[in-house]
Amino acid sequence: MNATEGRDRRGALRDFVLRPSRDGTAAIPGLSMAQRLRQGVQESLRLVGIGYAASLLLLLPAGAVSLALHLSVAKSNLLMQSPLLRSPLALLLIALAATLEECVFRGFLSARRFGVALLWMALPFFGVLATTRLLDFTPSLTQRLLAFAAAFVVGYLAWPLYGRATAAFIERHFRGLVWFSALVFGLAHISNYQSDALSPWWIHPLFVLPQMGLGLLLAYVRSRHGLPASIVVHFLFDALLVLVMITKAQHWTLLALPLGLFVFGLLLWGLRTLALEIFGAAPEPQDPA
Repeated sequence: MNATEGRDRRGALRDFVLRPSRDGTAAIPGLSMAQRLRQGVQESLRLVGIGYAASLLLLLPAGAVSLALHLSVAKSNLLMQSPLLRSPLALLLIALAATLEECVFRGFLSARRFGVALLWMALPFFGVLATTRLLDFTPSLTQRLLAFAAAFVVGYLAWPLYGRATAAFIERHFRGLVWFSALVFGLAHISNYQSDALSPWWIHPLFVLPQMGLGLLLAYVRSRHGLPASIVVHFLFDALLVLVMITKAQHWTLLALPLGLFVFGLLLWGLRTLALEIFGAAPEPQDPA
């Protein structure tokens, strides 16, 4: 993550959510590698805390509906039933999933050649997803990876044919694309819940409001700090929660307790920061001495 002036100005996230724009942040020259690393880690954890806080608040409507309609909603919880819980591959898979999701849902926001290629990679991704759902067919991991790799290569090499037109489209409709990508990102996570647990159908979006909010947060990180930063924040968001669940499931109390307290601390930090983002006024610029 680029080193910025301490952190983005207060209210920048709020302004982005309401009026998404591609205005980036510039790195401060003259910082040492250690200072950049420390600042990047601090900013990443702050953003993860905001993500936890926003997710908690956005869960409230779904909780209210569940109580009102007497729903018993259960998550699929496939990860917790997997032997990967006892393997270091769990974090590797989370990293791969975060990378793939950021490339598919937010990679195109740069409107550059690489981003445009990622957009044309995302189109067959959703095409494959829709087709497999309709035909009740599950392609192998190798088949999926080959399809996505082929689409990316075609998208990257065919830039002279449609690349500039696509980039112009992204520039022109950036605001709507940010909101749309967050919506699709949220709805794609409806599979986190057991399919027969959510009824009627119109309550589905309520249960993925946290993912929609996370999609907006990650779009902000992607636009301000770049794709690697959004992948890191996405990975930390998922990995810390999964590590808490894994250590709890394995009864590793000496690890579960400090991890749980750490995540709770991030949540409190995120609640405070989110309140300042929403209600706090941006600081007045100071005249140079």
